[in-house]
Amino acid sequence: MNAVVAIDCRGVRPQVDGLGTHIMSFLEEFRGYSGPLKFCLIVSPKSLHCFRGFFNIPHFDIMPSATKSMGVAQQVFLPMKLLSLRPSLYHYPAHDLPYCAPVQSVVTVHDLNFLHLKNFYSRYTLPKQLFSKVITSLSLHRAAHVFVVSEYLKKEILRLYGAVPGEKITVTPNGVRRELFHSIHN
Repeated sequence: MNAVVAIDCRGVRPQVDGLGTHIMSFLEEFRGYSGPLKFCLIVSPKSLHCFRGFFNIPHFDIMPSATKSMGVAQQVFLPMKLLSLRPSLYHYPAHDLPYCAPVQSVVTVHDLNFLHLKNFYSRYTLPKQLFSKVITSLSLHRAAHVFVVSEYLKKEILRLYGAVPGEKITVTPNGVRRELFHSIHN
């Protein structure tokens, strides 16, 4: 029986944004994979069409989930879905990992903007601001490993969430899709 890696792809939305681009680029790297792992992609039903290119690839399974991220429902319903999937590893590409995920988990933290860009996040109610702070702390401590996109972010996590061991954090900068760029010189 092949080990299964569940990858949370609910951050992919029909409109292009940073998190969705990150997730889709990450998945593209596994398109031609021929090893023993299977990948279960947990996707929003509203974004199912974004995954058409993965439907017929044998090592990818698509699992729709209507559970919204960044909320209490995610903390309850997603662990139940993970219980039924029984993956060997769960990759969550943001800072609000479902704390009760019943499986070894890794997270990728892209930013701590909710702490640093308070004016932009002023639309968050006080309970949501508090939830973001608490769940981020819990996620960082609960995750088996934390990936961050910059050395600065690693330093910020160590400064703000000091009990997280530095060896648990790996800096993995975002990639660049070179085909989107061209030289301005002939």
